Amino acid sequence: MSLQSGLPLFLGQLIRSPHKISAIAPSSAALARRMAQELPMDRSGAVIELGAGTGKITQALLDAGVAAQDLHAFELNQEFVESLRDHFPCIHVHHAKAQDMGALGLTNVRAVVSGLP
Repeated sequence: MSLQSGLPLFLGQLIRSPHKISAIAPSSAALARRMAQELPMDRSGAVIELGAGTGKITQALLDAGVAAQDLHAFELNQEFVESLRDHFPCIHVHHAKAQDMGALGLTNVRAVVSGLP
């Protein structure tokens, strides 16, 4: 399954597990690119994505130049976590709540990005 087919995954999860979905629609590619453009690129450090979902913003962050080893994606939905791990094997995918990010011990965080409403 490609990232382009993220809509069927999203809609399936919305129907089967609506309590595990925070958004009413997945982020568009245009929104994802716009969010990635706002990232400070003049410095290094971890980039944390909250609610990575189907990976549109994840891909835009990588396309904008975030190093895979610096990207930490947090997601609660197990189906999304598995899809993210399949599509982005080099990033850190955490099946965890945003409140758990402090347990990572990251000291050099460049940005926290979230498409959650």
